[in-house]
Amino acid sequence: PAGKNLTVNGSLVGEDLLKNNVYVKGTIDFQNEIALKEVNIHFQGGSSSINEIEGNGTLIFYSSSSGSSVEKCKGQLGILIKNNTSVSISKSEIGWFGMEEKETSLDISDSVISGIVNLTKIQGFKADGDIFMGQVTITGGSPEFKECEFTDYVFLCNRNEAKFTECVFGNSL
Repeated sequence: PAGKNLTVNGSLVGEDLLKNNVYVKGTIDFQNEIALKEVNIHFQGGSSSINEIEGNGTLIFYSSSSGSSVEKCKGQLGILIKNNTSVSISKSEIGWFGMEEKETSLDISDSVISGIVNLTKIQGFKADGDIFMGQVTITGGSPEFKECEFTDYVFLCNRNEAKFTECVFGNSL
């Protein structure tokens, strides 16, 4: 509930990622090295600092949690950023991320993204020193990439203003 703090000292394990949802309207404090397995965490309270969690769960950030950060996380975590929300990711290994189009921003640095990335009409995306292991598709918008490495295809669809500075492409652009 709003105004309350939940401290998680152990892993959160569910049976089905589509059915297991935790809605956080207060604050949540993950102790170090927590695993999220088949669980979605919906951040609907204030901003949160997520550190050193792993697994295949999904972190979903809403406008009320704008300003949240994700650091030193591992595994196949998914990160979804809803409209009017700003999030930063650093020094993490994640499976995927997604951004809604309206007033979202994501600053990601020194991280590895193992899955497919689709950026559609995104204006507030900056990547610095990241490795993209899966295919990246950019459809419109103006994402910025600095000193990033792309190991799979990078597709530029329709008109866009994507910027690539000192990046390495291991496959076709």
